[in-house]
Amino acid sequence: MKLVLAGAQHFHMYHLLDYVQETGKAVFAGVYDDDRNVLQEISDKYGVPKYDDLDEMLQTCQPDVVACFAKPSTRGKVIAKCLGAGVSVLADKPPVLNLEELHDLKKVVSGMSGPKFTVLLSERYNPPVRTLKRIVDDGEIGDIVNFTAFRPHKMKKSERPDWFFRRQDYGGILVDLAIHDVDIFHWITGRKILEVTAHAGNFTVPEYPEFEDNGQIIFRADGGVTGLIKVDWLAPSAHPTHGDCRYFITGTKGTIEVKTGGDIGTTGGTITVCTETKPPYSVTLDRVESDLYGDFFAAIKDNAEPAISMKDVFEAMQVVLAARDAADDNCIISLE
Repeated sequence: MKLVLAGAQHFHMYHLLDYVQETGKAVFAGVYDDDRNVLQEISDKYGVPKYDDLDEMLQTCQPDVVACFAKPSTRGKVIAKCLGAGVSVLADKPPVLNLEELHDLKKVVSGMSGPKFTVLLSERYNPPVRTLKRIVDDGEIGDIVNFTAFRPHKMKKSERPDWFFRRQDYGGILVDLAIHDVDIFHWITGRKILEVTAHAGNFTVPEYPEFEDNGQIIFRADGGVTGLIKVDWLAPSAHPTHGDCRYFITGTKGTIEVKTGGDIGTTGGTITVCTETKPPYSVTLDRVESDLYGDFFAAIKDNAEPAISMKDVFEAMQVVLAARDAADDNCIISLE
């Protein structure tokens, strides 16, 4: 399977490229970016041809899959062009930054057969989160009543490109980080979020007043289930992992507290469960045999639906875009 990189603006790409080299499940065949310095760096590091024109790379390399780690404000167009050319796409999140781009992408994939599309919503493959879903599915805590997620990350300000601090290029913290937790809520509950309100602010980067270093989403889903998602770029530098993410699930018969491993590719984490009949106890984490990249490559090969489907991606994006609008306008937005 031949893979090319369309946009090289986020460090998550290194995890994918190293995976490809280590497993041999795909061959890295070329890289495109409009930043010549980045383009040269990736080309030199991995020994692949570099292109400053996306169409030329697609025509020359004839890839089976495009990995898109472009600047968020350009991802939507890159993804649409590649899918429209009949090439499957694995994209970093968020894949689009506004409802117009989301609508355009939906039009591109409407009725499309052949090319596959997924987004790097990697929490589904995190052992503590996979274990959480299994416990919920087993009915250990009854029906879910409330879902709370904390997602603090390190800002690493000196390592960030300028576009990261501009809303028009980055999209905002609610769109970038909270999409993970909206997806996990959908995945473990099967519920649809019907109403959102949100807030976001900036306490630490006054030189970029439009940047947000923290945000919260409050939502109501069908069946009366409620939720809170708290995201920030305020994780202390001394913390051992890039992120320090937690889930707190309240059910009709018990509770679950989850501490994840921190970020894509990390291991570890803990789960504590308490029920009506059992005091708090730790749960051994399930072993996750599959991985997001391998599953996506297999879906392309077998012409099957990816584990994280287009529908999953679009539903999560709809919620976080509405949440950002709710924060901007200080209102409640209905998604019914």
